[in-house]
Amino acid sequence: MPSLSRQRPYRLFPLLSAAVCCFLLFRSAGQAEVLFTEGFDGLLDTLQPAQAESIPAATLGWTHTPPPGWSIDNSAMGTGGMPEWRGWSFATPAFWTAADMQEREAFSLGSGVLAIAD
Repeated sequence: MPSLSRQRPYRLFPLLSAAVCCFLLFRSAGQAEVLFTEGFDGLLDTLQPAQAESIPAATLGWTHTPPPGWSIDNSAMGTGGMPEWRGWSFATPAFWTAADMQEREAFSLGSGVLAIAD
C-alpha cells in the first residue's frame, strides 16, 4: 500500500543548498557589474574632421587631445595607417563606424565620445 511520509529536514538540506546556489549563480550571471566608468563627452568641442579617412569634412568626430587630467603618448607609434587611429584617439561612435565598418556597428556599449586604441 502506498504511503505518504514527511522527509526529514537533513535530507532536504543538500537539495535546498544546491537550489539556492543555482539561483544566485544565474542571477549574478545575468547582471553586469560596472567596475569603472569614464566619460569623454567634454571633448565634443575639440573634435576634428577626418584627415585621411574618406568621411565628409563637415563630419567632426575625432581628436588626439585627451581630456583635462589625462595624458597620452603616441610618440612610439609608427607612421603607417590612418592618422586618426594612430595610437590613442577619441572619437564618436558614428565617426568610428563611418571610417571602416569591420563590424564596428555592432559595438553598442559606448555613447558620446569614446577612447580608442589602435
